[in-house]
Amino acid sequence: MTTTITGATGIDNIQAATGSVLQVVGDSNTTSFSTSSNSYVATNLSVTITPVTTSSKVLINFSTAVMCQDGNNDDYTYFILKRNNTTLGDDIHGNYIQSTDNIKTNVAFSYIDSPSSTSALTYTLYLLKQSAGTALLSGFKAITAMEIAG
Repeated sequence: MTTTITGATGIDNIQAATGSVLQVVGDSNTTSFSTSSNSYVATNLSVTITPVTTSSKVLINFSTAVMCQDGNNDDYTYFILKRNNTTLGDDIHGNYIQSTDNIKTNVAFSYIDSPSSTSALTYTLYLLKQSAGTALLSGFKAITAMEIAG
């Protein structure tokens, strides 16, 4: 199966095989982000992609490091991924990292979305801190969105 892409980069009628990567968009930063909220808050890790076709899938990858501070051991930090403020997938909701106070834990995650859209889509990582203290994202953080031909 192929996907016909018209006018994507000034070239008409490109045939892309199913599973081909059509575009890659990424963002990274080293700016720290912290929260002590027990409700989900948007982090400073997000990426925007505009799919070429409605049949495309979008593969999201993110990586960061989280550390719990001033809480107690067995602290939990929960992550979710949102597309344009809509939570994606029940399997993402409630993914958590158990962290001992003041020790960094590396986090990496992938999610395949089927947005059926050719509008700009913003994917943002959200987190909450379950118990007392603060969750801190620090060091190098990255998020990547890849459009895959459907």
